[in-house]
Formats: sequence, structure tokens, C-alpha cells
Amino acid sequence: MIDHFSTSTYNHKGLLISPKPKWLITNPTNRQEVEKILESSAEPDTLANKNSLANKQITPIYCPHLSSTTAYFLLAEDFKDDLWFFNVETPRYIDEDDSTIHGTNFFSWQIFSVLPKEFINLAGNPGA
Repeated sequence: MIDHFSTSTYNHKGLLISPKPKWLITNPTNRQEVEKILESSAEPDTLANKNSLANKQITPIYCPHLSSTTAYFLLAEDFKDDLWFFNVETPRYIDEDDSTIHGTNFFSWQIFSVLPKEFINLAGNPGA
């Protein structure tokens, strides 16, 4: 995916861009393997080659909402500007008096969503 960012990522004008990879999103069950790969001084399971990921400063993010343990996504540094946050329903509440506890119950809710507006700075493998 790092090679994809440097050789196959184009903007909307068709120009080749080279986003810098920043975050790796994967399932929490992959924590040991990811840390082994990112912290090793050599390529995984070899001592002959220098680890090419060591100087990339990739930050792992472990997302329990990924249903596949083989799925992973690489996000570029500019992805943070491609994320939209919006309210579907503004904060609301209702209250009611409760004589059994001599108090008032407050119920509140809010619905919001987050989604990417651009997928240029995102590369992923949906897993098996």
C-alpha cells in the first residue's frame, strides 16, 4: 500500500500525487503482529534486510469494529482533512419527575456521523 501511495495515487485533475502514509487501521487481534513488524529493525522473520517500515512512522489504530481479522487500511497524512463530522439529530432531552426516588429522570440523545469525503488518501484490503 505504501507503493500504491507513491506510484498509483492520482488527484481529481489526473496528476500523480505522493501522499505520506500515517495510520494503519486493523483489528485488535493483530496487535502483536503489527507491533512486531513496526518495531523490528529487520524485515519480519528475516535478519538479512533492513525493515523498510521502520522510518515511515506509521501509527497503528486498532479498531474493534472491523469484523475481519485480515482486513487493514492505510491512511495518508492528509486524510485528517478528508473526514466529515456532522449531526444527524441535534442533542435533545426529555425529563420526567419520579416520585419513587424523589427526583427527576433526564433522558438525552444525539445522533451524529463521521465519513470520508474523499478516498484519495485511503488504501485498504477488505480481508478474507
